[in-house]
Amino acid sequence: RPVYCSNVAYDENGKPVAPRYATEAAYVAAVDDGFAIDPAVYVDPSTGTSYMTWGSGVLHTVALDPTTRHLVAAADLADGSGPGKDDMDDTNVYKVISRGINEFNEAPYVHFHEGYFYLWVNWFACCAGRCST
Repeated sequence: RPVYCSNVAYDENGKPVAPRYATEAAYVAAVDDGFAIDPAVYVDPSTGTSYMTWGSGVLHTVALDPTTRHLVAAADLADGSGPGKDDMDDTNVYKVISRGINEFNEAPYVHFHEGYFYLWVNWFACCAGRCST
């Protein structure tokens, strides 16, 4: 079963079968999800819970199951077919941790140091040659 894929419908065996929306942009507009790229895992040292963060435009974080390291069961679609957000209000599991300026930021990385979590992200110019951020 895939860990996360934004615009994918799954069959009864958890295999990807088709897009849920006609385009990735239509999916993003429907569920306010950004794009599912740049995953990174971090651990909360106070609880031992592992999380995955990812995104472009809208950055999310979600808990991982302590045994399987897959997304927690609550992260599945309402129909149970696989992971994903059902709509814009599906934020109990998929926490939004950042929104980009003009909807752009990407490649999140969370680091814990001396009691604080630090979020590192790329703003604006990821692929601009010598002007990259």
